[in-house]
Amino acid sequence: MRKFRKALLVAVGVAFALVATIGIAYVIAPLPVFNALMLKDAGAKLVDRHIAYGTHPRQRYALFAPEQGTNFPLLVFVQGGAWQFADKEGYDFVGHAFASKGYLTAIIDYRLVPEVRYPSFVEDTAKAVAHLRLEASKFGGDASRVYLVGHSAGAYNVVHAMLNPAFAAEMQNIKAAAALSGPYDFIPLVDERTIAAFGGFSPIESTQPASYLRLDQPPILLLHGADDEIVPVSSSMVFHDKLLAARARCAIKIHANTNHISILGDLSRPFRYRSTTFADITSFFDQHP
Repeated sequence: MRKFRKALLVAVGVAFALVATIGIAYVIAPLPVFNALMLKDAGAKLVDRHIAYGTHPRQRYALFAPEQGTNFPLLVFVQGGAWQFADKEGYDFVGHAFASKGYLTAIIDYRLVPEVRYPSFVEDTAKAVAHLRLEASKFGGDASRVYLVGHSAGAYNVVHAMLNPAFAAEMQNIKAAAALSGPYDFIPLVDERTIAAFGGFSPIESTQPASYLRLDQPPILLLHGADDEIVPVSSSMVFHDKLLAARARCAIKIHANTNHISILGDLSRPFRYRSTTFADITSFFDQHP
């Protein structure tokens, strides 16, 4: 049995690495398989897989909670997929991971391109956060402590919703955010994915998170893989420089031998040996209670 499990993990790791080399358009389909095969963290449970925060079918989140205790801080995880591909069904490993650390954790879906364009997916992120705060007490959550995690396009959603004052009413009580491998400053629009999501919006500068930096914003941890070929590591490095220039509270960590997909996989229990990504996030959040 032990040999079988080891062989299975090796096979899944190879498959995950192969997916990473193909690109983001092919990432979402294998995630449910990866998710199903991954060992999950103990001490966490699925509360509800389809909680509606709006009327659209994609305005749903899955909720995970610690098995013991109450008064949990809230954590909202926003997945990536170039604002075109996203499915919360593949992220149970993330829900279990953060719930095992004491967070009432929501994994959200949001409306996608081409049905919508900016700012709809950011609006959905803010709306989901507000809904979780409103409902948190029913599940033992503490609405006064909210943490955000996003990967890729989801990192953009998290950072933009948190910084843009248009979403201030929804984004209350944010203690800190962790943004993994996100695009934060991408004008002029040259990539077909950003053109599809943001093209035609005016003024285009208002779509960029860097337009809303301020001294009193919640602290942000930027994490990126040095080998990222989908969103270059310079995205986080340049954004970090802008955060520093604005005297905002921030930190950055670049992980060697890590790409756009493996940084996400490193949140899973079997792959945490590869990097400290998960520990980086939980430690950063512990510093901002």
